[in-house]
Amino acid sequence: MKICNFGNLSSIFLAAGVMATPVHAENIDELFANLKQFVAQEQYPNALEELQWMRRELDKLHIEKINSYFPDNLAGLQGNEPKSQSVLGFTNMSRSYSGDGKNVNVALTGGASAAGGLAALAQMASLLGTQQDAETYRLAGRTATLVIDPDGKTSISVSLKSGSLLSFESNDLSEVGKLKEIAREFPVAGLDNYLAGH
Repeated sequence: MKICNFGNLSSIFLAAGVMATPVHAENIDELFANLKQFVAQEQYPNALEELQWMRRELDKLHIEKINSYFPDNLAGLQGNEPKSQSVLGFTNMSRSYSGDGKNVNVALTGGASAAGGLAALAQMASLLGTQQDAETYRLAGRTATLVIDPDGKTSISVSLKSGSLLSFESNDLSEVGKLKEIAREFPVAGLDNYLAGH
């Protein structure tokens, strides 16, 4: 029995998401000062607008911070330009790594706001890890599920304690050990701790 490949969740965000391009955020202190001034003057519509701008800028900083956890190199493979999407409070970040005829995609689905549904999906994946085409094991203290499809597609889904889902996928990587090496080199714990606010 095949289990759901959670890395394909990125297609949902690609269809409905808003692309987040790396841009320098405005001065947060300036925005906060403006907000305090509008509140003091009881100009609440202006204060609410300023608050929305603050949220946008904080979202940019958040995306940039997540991006910093995606290394430029993983197990000898070179990272391409990261991609990010944001929709309905969810964040989807991905970066592909290539070299020596190999290509691996690493994706984070959820971000800090994913504590509900994605964690449940990840738990379901781990419970189904006893199927013949799946293997459940521990990765950096988290539950990881390795799935090898009959068509040769290989994926590792890691259930993060913060509620997000981290996936490693390859369509042409025949050596499972290599994909596990890539997952081991990724700073899983550091990213998870950041998302959990630690």
